[in-house]
Amino acid sequence: MVVSVNNISRNYGSKKVLENISFTLANNGVYGFLGPNGAGKSTLLKIISGFKYPDEGTVRTGSLIGYLPENSPLDRNLSVYEFLFLFASMKGLKGMEKTAEIQRVVDLCSIQDVACFRMDTLSRGYRQRTGLAQALLNHPGILLLDEPLSGLDPEQVVSVRKIIKNAAEESIVLISSHNLKELEQMSSRIFIMNKGRIEAQTEISDDFNLEEFYLKTIGSFLQ
Repeated sequence: MVVSVNNISRNYGSKKVLENISFTLANNGVYGFLGPNGAGKSTLLKIISGFKYPDEGTVRTGSLIGYLPENSPLDRNLSVYEFLFLFASMKGLKGMEKTAEIQRVVDLCSIQDVACFRMDTLSRGYRQRTGLAQALLNHPGILLLDEPLSGLDPEQVVSVRKIIKNAAEESIVLISSHNLKELEQMSSRIFIMNKGRIEAQTEISDDFNLEEFYLKTIGSFLQ
């Protein structure tokens, strides 16, 4: 499995959203992309997923991709099972394999109690876990998660964080967030983004002060 991003740039009209982004990830684990709103984090994940194309540069991936966008496309008229059945079919799963895989992600994300409920009846936490279950279908080697903990209460954060850490044992997990503390707890390496560029990157260790590193890296932009 590998994620190789080479000199990616992307413009929206005259605005440069990403500029010369490059990195390569080859080992399983959680990799955080940290930065303020508008830093380009979501656009980067969309390009890696294939949902959008860069204006310049290339992306190479060596595995199936699971993707949870910030605003997950949950059809509120479907039940949880129907939603997962739809995405499992789109990912090429069939028959008993599809049934077993849906049950696996339902159990993994602890959504058994709401599996027959319609999406429009679910809490924010259950909707987020359902979106994560969709992304985990078919054992993706690369998992892209855009603000996966946004809007969750503390108990839900703990639950989703555990799911992500377990997924990282067999996948390369890329997480976009502006939540410094949560990324610090989950990630082995963090990329600091601002105004479409990767300003710095760092490995995370027990004695590392990410907040200090972050402010030193982009503090001048926050004045």
